[in-house]
Formats: sequence, C-alpha cells, structure tokens
Amino acid sequence: MLAIQKAALVLAGVVGFQPAVGGGPAPAAAPAAVTVRQVLTTQALVGERVVVTGRCLGKNAATVAKGPRPLSGRVWQIEDNGLAAWVSGPMPQGCGEGTAMITARVAQDTLPRFSLPRSVRQYLVVE
Repeated sequence: MLAIQKAALVLAGVVGFQPAVGGGPAPAAAPAAVTVRQVLTTQALVGERVVVTGRCLGKNAATVAKGPRPLSGRVWQIEDNGLAAWVSGPMPQGCGEGTAMITARVAQDTLPRFSLPRSVRQYLVVE
C-alpha cells in the first residue's frame, strides 16, 4: 500500500510540473495607445507601433504639423487638440467622417536648417 501511495505522489508531482501551453512563440504585444503630443515629443516611441486617434487633415488641408511635409507619395496630417503630426501612407476610410484611429510606426528624421543645430521631426508611417 505504501508503494502505491509513493507512486501516486511521484505521478502527481510529474504532472504538476508540465507546461500548460505548448512552446509556440509568445503573442506580440498590442500597440500602445498614444496622443499626437506623445508622438511628437517622446523619443522612446521611435520605431514603435502605436495607435493614435485624431482628426484627419487631407493633403489639401492647411498645414498644422510643424516642418515641411515629408517627401513621400501619400502624406496627410492627424490633428488632436491643436497639434498635428505628419502621416505617411494611405488615409483610412473613416477619415472622411472626421475622427479616426490609426495604427502606425513612429519614425524620425532630421530637418535641415541654414545653420546648426538641425531640427528633429517625428512622424507616423502607416504600413
């Protein structure tokens, strides 16, 4: 009887230490929701995928974003609380109705000036 109890105890210990899930890849983290202000001012976001909500400003709208428009085919602006960021890539369908939510990667470049220092600009790239 003691041998059966020991065997049950060993079996319970072995079963208890098995992983619950297979060894597949970890799920990708969801993009962080950020504001237009954070896109423009937070260098730690460069290269990260983010979700931004704001009002879409088409290519013919008045320029609200700072600096010249990036040299790309499809460029527009996303505005929130008076601040705007340039967005490179297709404008989502919902933009025609005003406010939209986009998922994009934060990119950074350097704007040339006539004298040093150069100005750093952060913008969004819809992929």
